[in-house]
Amino acid sequence: GALRQFFDKQFVAEFLSTFLLVLLGDGSIAQWMLLNEQTSDSAPFLSVNFGFGAAVAFGVYLAGGISGGHMNPAVSIALAVVGKFNWRKVPKYITAQMVGGFIGALLVFLTYIDRLKGKNNDKFRGIFATYPDPGTNTGGQVLDQVIGTMILLLIIC
Repeated sequence: GALRQFFDKQFVAEFLSTFLLVLLGDGSIAQWMLLNEQTSDSAPFLSVNFGFGAAVAFGVYLAGGISGGHMNPAVSIALAVVGKFNWRKVPKYITAQMVGGFIGALLVFLTYIDRLKGKNNDKFRGIFATYPDPGTNTGGQVLDQVIGTMILLLIIC
């Protein structure tokens, strides 16, 4: 029926690819932040770059041939806007991406929960989200996100 059609192999592929992206990406940030807390030498941020790079590659390898490996609601919407993706599939893809991302973040949280207890939440919340520099204004922050997303979509679409 309709439910089986919604939760098909494309849904599973988008779920798993976004799950991997967040699990490995956020996991690399968590290990970097917690490692830097324990050592006087700053661990190179390159480990985070490699973590996210591997996460995107693994997600595309896993889902590319099944769902296209969008891994981002903005990608699914943009592809539909330019006519390269069926609008009827957008809600399914976004649902899979949101659930996969949330479960990936939840597993990172559960993995590091004992290490995060009693920590300064302002410092370690960056494991799960990005935050602007307090010195920037809202307009600059919006412009940053619009330009970054535009570049991503220009490359993909």
